Amino acid sequence: MSSPNREDHTAFASAPPLYATRAIRGVYTFVKPAADPSVPPLRVQCIVPRRAPVHVIFNYHSTCVMNVISYEKAYSLYPRASIHGHRSLVTCAYPSRGQPAALEKYADRGFSIETTIGVDDPDFPVGKRYFGDGHCWSLSLDMSGVEVNWAVNDVSSPLTQDPVAATSWSLKINSDPESYPVELVTKTGQHPDHLVFYYTAYSWKPLYFARQMVEKETGLNLLLRSKVPAASRRYYDQKFTEYVQLYYRLHDMGCKIKKPSWQGGSSDNWFSDFLSPLGHVSQSSLQ
Repeated sequence: MSSPNREDHTAFASAPPLYATRAIRGVYTFVKPAADPSVPPLRVQCIVPRRAPVHVIFNYHSTCVMNVISYEKAYSLYPRASIHGHRSLVTCAYPSRGQPAALEKYADRGFSIETTIGVDDPDFPVGKRYFGDGHCWSLSLDMSGVEVNWAVNDVSSPLTQDPVAATSWSLKINSDPESYPVELVTKTGQHPDHLVFYYTAYSWKPLYFARQMVEKETGLNLLLRSKVPAASRRYYDQKFTEYVQLYYRLHDMGCKIKKPSWQGGSSDNWFSDFLSPLGHVSQSSLQ
């Protein structure tokens, strides 16, 4: 404990990140000096994302740092490689100037830094993945004394889980010699006025599916800007998260998502993967 006669100081300063910056708005280091000058100060680094926090993690240099703690669970996305094998796969196709230093830091900690993998490498499953799948390590946290089923406001449904559980991504091997050997693919859309959180998925398709299902259930057009003040607006993140997870489970079971009858037709590929399903359309543009 610090001396009662000593005033504590907490300072912060921006710091250049060692990671790709396109998903990061800013990096801040908070410093608290120790009472004993010979003891190093306490430091906490806070990274502010432009959109979804998990999008920042997917833009890090390599897989060993792709681990997430939500308010209810801890996830390791590549546990065989990171925890057992001490292997880290470089997935950032657009490295920052600081990436070599970041990779060197983890190499010094005993990780084997790799840039290529085989198609059947069990440590790095190729293809579509999502939080909580069979390749993840998911650990439920002790929720004793923690408020759960919290709602954004009084008119919105309580969230029964952290929306980060709706996250997915894809790992692919590039055959083009001009491309980076491996690539981690994600898309993060804007969130409409009736969703609080940003969502990250391996393509737009799970997000299209969730949006369409919520609109069918509620009668809303989620792309329209709401005229209701944010404090009293109804948000649908709980339903949206459930439908995104339903999409993943259906694909795990080998189901093909059919175009609903209210949309007309029966095409399997009824969600565009080129345009974001979550944006804004002004009321006036429809008049």
